[in-house]
Amino acid sequence: MASQANNSLLLQGGQVFDAPNLRLQRQDVRVREGNIAEVAADLTPEAGERVLDIHGKLLVPGLVDFHLHCFRQGQILSIDAEELAPRAGTTTFVDGGSSGSMNFQAFREHVIQPAGVRILAFLNISAIGMVSVGAAGVAFAENDDDRLLDVASAIEVIEKNRDLIVGVKVRAYTGLTSLAALTRGREVADRTRSSMMVHIASGPPHFEEILPHLRAGDIVTHIYHGGEDSLLDRQGHVREVFREAKARGVTFDVGLDRVHTSFAVVRAALADGFLPHYLSTDLTMPNRHVTVDMPTTISKFVALGMPLERAIAASGHSAAVKLGMDKVLGVIREGNQADLGIFELQEGAFEYHDTYGNTLHATKRLMALQTLCAGRILEAPRRSVKVYDFVTK
Repeated sequence: MASQANNSLLLQGGQVFDAPNLRLQRQDVRVREGNIAEVAADLTPEAGERVLDIHGKLLVPGLVDFHLHCFRQGQILSIDAEELAPRAGTTTFVDGGSSGSMNFQAFREHVIQPAGVRILAFLNISAIGMVSVGAAGVAFAENDDDRLLDVASAIEVIEKNRDLIVGVKVRAYTGLTSLAALTRGREVADRTRSSMMVHIASGPPHFEEILPHLRAGDIVTHIYHGGEDSLLDRQGHVREVFREAKARGVTFDVGLDRVHTSFAVVRAALADGFLPHYLSTDLTMPNRHVTVDMPTTISKFVALGMPLERAIAASGHSAAVKLGMDKVLGVIREGNQADLGIFELQEGAFEYHDTYGNTLHATKRLMALQTLCAGRILEAPRRSVKVYDFVTK
């Protein structure tokens, strides 16, 4: 009888990130049948086993982008998560409310299920999701009409898609005149025992109106936006109302984007001890050349004062714990799925800009070299994409 081929892969000599203990250590990792089979200091290659020499490289659990928009072809601003994943070391993408109860099924069947990466979603409290957002000539956002805020349909869609929907999303965007989206989002979250993610920005509505609606386990995103209505008070310190929210269990997400993050606010907040729970990109088509990806987001936060190990943990392990999936992803340990990113920490002179006029100079940046999802080395799909002039730039 012919012997079966050895389909295992040995990643040898890398600095492996131990997420729970926030440390990098030299280890070997064996991958077999899509899972992590062994993790040890010195593993001997087996007969017929593929060996990948990653000496001098970082081996990190596949990153989790906890907030972006990837309802490709269903929401005009959405990016292609499968195209992004191989060059970003990112294997799990959490869509931030691109779809609502009326179009989530299309997102599920046409994007999520065929994808070669893991896509999860927050369901928008608006039944239409963000379908009206992103066209330069359309002055209507999803929460502008309270008639679209249907509690019953949101609850039904969440209950029937528990495998993919991780919570409810409410965008309290600048100029929103009614808080009905927040009150109905709160009702949906409570009745489905889910988390609520709330987008904040410069008011109105103001953060004093928004934060009382949030409870332990909920998420505030775009926490480092600029302007007078920001996280910081006039003295440049974190406002007490945000510290109180954090103390009662509310968590905070970056949602980097272009207009939603001021380097000056981030630097001051980090110096004041207010670190985010989750790093995320809020990637869309208009911001993809500025925000870029998760490694770039990590690089920016490290340059702003966040320790590298904390930044990496906030880009995977923290989200995995929040999602109740740390026995599957976010940690390099035996039995977990082999979602892995191979990175290089490059040294040099790097420059980043925000939309508030701040320039950030960095001496290091994290670059993804290869991405494995369930043990497969990812390659970007070849897809033609039409670009429309009416899309918001």
